[in-house]
Amino acid sequence: MDQTRKGLTTPEMIAEMKRELEEASKPENVSRSRKKRVFKVLGDLLFVVILLSLLFILYQVISVKRTGNIPNFMGYRLYRIETESMSPTFPVGSIILARSPSDPNSLKVGDVVTFINLDGDRVTHRIVRVSNTTDGKVAYRTKGDNPANSMDNDLLTTDRIEAVFIFKVPLF
Repeated sequence: MDQTRKGLTTPEMIAEMKRELEEASKPENVSRSRKKRVFKVLGDLLFVVILLSLLFILYQVISVKRTGNIPNFMGYRLYRIETESMSPTFPVGSIILARSPSDPNSLKVGDVVTFINLDGDRVTHRIVRVSNTTDGKVAYRTKGDNPANSMDNDLLTTDRIEAVFIFKVPLF
């Protein structure tokens, strides 16, 4: 039988395949392939977790926006700047990420906070002074960053603070 015919496996080819199989079954090569598999599984798992988190956040944003509330995910909130009071720091239409304050009594001058003013409006302004109320509780004086603004008339008490600024979402 002529083994040089097209499509037949020669003894040299069989010997080369055996060497490749022996090489692939060495412990150091097996552990490399295991590591690759582990990293692939971990990467796939991380992708699924991130995807599910994003879908959950999207669902929550849509459902909360229908009711007129602010989306809240594990204490983090997104706010849209509606007026020029914080311009030029946050132009109108900017989106900011903020978190619920861990201790509203420990905020300091320079912190940007989102709060409900006495008229019931949601406002984002900077703390410009820390003081105390007549009963000794911590209160804050706030002001928008716009140079045309004056300080807010009412003292901000800690019970009206919703969130503390973390960062401005890019592109907004």
